[in-house]
Order: sequence, then C-alpha cells, then structure tokens
Amino acid sequence: MKKFLEKNKKKEKPEEKKNLKTETKKEELPMPKGELVPTDKFKKMVYLKEFTTPQMPAILSAGTKDHYNSMAIEWGSLGVSWKMPIFTVYVKDQRYTYEFMQKTEIFTVSIINKKMFKKFAVYGTKSGRDINKEEVAGTHIRFLDNGGITFDEAEEVFVCRMLAKAYIKQEDRAPALKAFYEKAKQYWKNMDPHAIFIGEIIEHYVRK
Repeated sequence: MKKFLEKNKKKEKPEEKKNLKTETKKEELPMPKGELVPTDKFKKMVYLKEFTTPQMPAILSAGTKDHYNSMAIEWGSLGVSWKMPIFTVYVKDQRYTYEFMQKTEIFTVSIINKKMFKKFAVYGTKSGRDINKEEVAGTHIRFLDNGGITFDEAEEVFVCRMLAKAYIKQEDRAPALKAFYEKAKQYWKNMDPHAIFIGEIIEHYVRK
C-alpha cells in the first residue's frame, strides 16, 4: 500500500503544476489629459465645409452618359457604416435629379471651388427638365470610367455606389426637425420630407 501511494503521489505533482494559474498584472493605461470643453466647430458647418475647402458648393450628379442630371446640394455627410466608407445625400422628390437617384447604381458628389459658385448657381435654381445646365452655365462635364459624372471645374470628387434609400415620414420627425420644415414653408412649396440616399464611396479624387 505504501508503494502504491508513493507511485500515485508522483503522478499527481506534474498535473498539479500544469493546472496552476499564474496571476497577470492588468496594464494601466494613461487617462487623457485636460478637460472636455465645448466648441463651435459644428455650428459653423455650411456646404460640407468641414471636410473640404470652406464654403465650396457641392454638385450631385446621377445617370448615364446619354441621360443624366446634376443639382446643387448643401446637405450631405461622410461616415462609416456596414464596414464601408459612405456618403449620404438628401434630395426632395420634386427635383429632377430624384428620378435619376431612384434608378442609378452610381452617383457622384463634386466639390466646386468657391470662386466658381456663381457659375454653378443655375444648378440650384433651374431644372434640368427645362434647360441644358451645361450650355447655360458654360460648365464642362466629365464622364469617369467607373460611371461617375463630374466636372472639369471640380476640386474634389466622391464617386458612390448606391447602398440604401430611406424616407423620414412626417410623424417620425422630432420637434427640432418639425420646426425646421415649418420655417422652410416660405421657400419650399412641397413639404414632403427629403429622401435619404446612402452610397459606398468607391473612388475619391482630389486636384493636385
């Protein structure tokens, strides 16, 4: 019996050592320095200027070489969703470009130098149903190999592949948004909510 106990005791030792857990020290990361203070950075955002040259108008284009339209926009946002870089734009359904956005796979946002603002003003005041904006404004359209439609005057270009479309129903508007649309009655005849179009940024160009 004594020999049996000694034999099994020797077998237990390595197993005990194997199951021993070593304590690990938790790494203490340095906390950020300074205090959180408010800024007015996002109170000054106009014409997407926080990620482009200040006060640059943006032109949204959609369609094909044979049939397309462009319009000036001042609403838009960059971000990341579904593990993809995205550009979100907003278009009211009475705009001619809306028809193209409903059908297109590719849309383009072109940032125009602020010195060209007057030249591109027609893109925000006239409809492509009635006039040829390029002829009236004297702008120079450019068709990219990836399906994007932009201008020789563009300083920065985002070519996007359509991912999703959404609509904000009137009953879903928060008080702040309701107040915005109420104030907008003076210059918008159609008070239907904007359609939201989200596209994956498949190509980005800057002029150098």
